[in-house]
Amino acid sequence: MDADIVSQISQALFVVYSPTSSNEQRRLAGGFLEQVKGNPASVPVAHSLAHKDNGQPDELRYFGLSVLENIIKFKWNSAELSDADRQKLKELVVNLTADGLKGFADEKSFIKEKVAKIFVEVAKRLFPLQWADMDLLLMNMYRADEKSQEMVLLIYRSLAEDIYIYDDAVAELRKKELTTGMLAVSALKVLSGYRPPFHTLMLKRS
Repeated sequence: MDADIVSQISQALFVVYSPTSSNEQRRLAGGFLEQVKGNPASVPVAHSLAHKDNGQPDELRYFGLSVLENIIKFKWNSAELSDADRQKLKELVVNLTADGLKGFADEKSFIKEKVAKIFVEVAKRLFPLQWADMDLLLMNMYRADEKSQEMVLLIYRSLAEDIYIYDDAVAELRKKELTTGMLAVSALKVLSGYRPPFHTLMLKRS
């Protein structure tokens, strides 16, 4: 991870949120952060910032996640991303979802929810036609541990909300494919056979 860019991002975030910063300082720092968020070349640094193994403060981790979300939402179909770039971006998101979070009781809710949202942003663009094994991936995650079980629930809840409840432009464009994929999701059919039962987890979170 590039220590210089991490230091610059950290300093810019401090300036933006410091009550002692002038409006001009905030403007300059905010402009720098927006440049980072809009640059696909920032993806590797963003992933490193967000991953638990790199020991960054939650504010920096959240910014890294925001960069990934921004690139997916606004650059996915851009010529700035090649097919290989999109595949790598998907792999990094999967890595964060499966291995990039702290333990169940230690990870902050806003980090978990942001990771789930980023996963869903990729899913809305690829599932099921270009991501046929997403279902299997999430089933295997659910079997792993309590942290992963929670993430799977957050992902499916967020995906269902974007498809069926919210006026989400991406989900609306692919509503037929996404609906077909959700109806065929074997994870939702078999989770009740795992321990702890799927319906018990749902009751805990309702």
